[in-house]
Amino acid sequence: MEAALRELRHERDTEVTFKIGEPLTDCRSVHGSRRAMTFSVEEGYAVLKEKLRLLVKDDSAVTWPADAGVYIKATVNARQSDYKRLPEDAEAFSQLLRKVWGRRKSPSQRLALFMYVNRVKKSNPIHRATAVRMAQASRNIAETLRSENREAPGPASLEYWATVQARQHDDAPVVQPNNETFRQLNYIDARARQHQHEVAAATSAANAETRRIHIMINGVLVPIDLNIQEVRSVLGLPGYDLQPPFRKRAVRTVAVPEDAVDLDHADVEDDRADDFDEDIEEDGVDDDGRQAVV
Repeated sequence: MEAALRELRHERDTEVTFKIGEPLTDCRSVHGSRRAMTFSVEEGYAVLKEKLRLLVKDDSAVTWPADAGVYIKATVNARQSDYKRLPEDAEAFSQLLRKVWGRRKSPSQRLALFMYVNRVKKSNPIHRATAVRMAQASRNIAETLRSENREAPGPASLEYWATVQARQHDDAPVVQPNNETFRQLNYIDARARQHQHEVAAATSAANAETRRIHIMINGVLVPIDLNIQEVRSVLGLPGYDLQPPFRKRAVRTVAVPEDAVDLDHADVEDDRADDFDEDIEEDGVDDDGRQAVV
């Protein structure tokens, strides 16, 4: 009775398959699982297509072109190249569905509809930090620093910043990194600048022709300039300073404790000691065959 009423209302049970590729080709890539739905032939092609479009509306992985058609498997053994595109004309649409529906071999068999969709290409937001992109990123960073009247960071920090910026997409804003790596590189650049100043000062002093020393004469310190090259020649010293610029350690050395208690293996050592005592109590001989002294 129910089947007869469905026939009178021209309702059709369908099974929709989403295939990725071009229609009427040997397309084997299937997207997702098949969807079962019921539609009325009297509603027409436009309503059916809109219902099918709603099935993929929220699917961000694929798109269904607006001009794409709906294809039906006319016979059980039909190949994909023999699929029929549903006509938009109401009369032709009804006749084709009635014809395919009448070829069913069992009452439970559904109409096989196919939608050919396109896979959405996911853009990779991370680019390779090539030499060209890093050069462009360095120019963008320099322009941003000039416009904001900011002091440029050191070479190590600037190279890291350019690497991070080069990996972003082309229209990404220039943003200074705010992580521990960038802060460590800032510290390294600051220490490198300080070391350069120390080396420059030491080099300038080493290249000076004279050095000033103080000699106490009759209880008074008298400044005297000596020709440093002559002093080095007389004493047989090389023509450079033997004492390089000293830089104090910024990180305090942590003393290593001695004779630390091995808490991780304390239980193991206790078990071994108990086993050894038990062996001696039983036979009076230790594991090495020596007579235990009591």
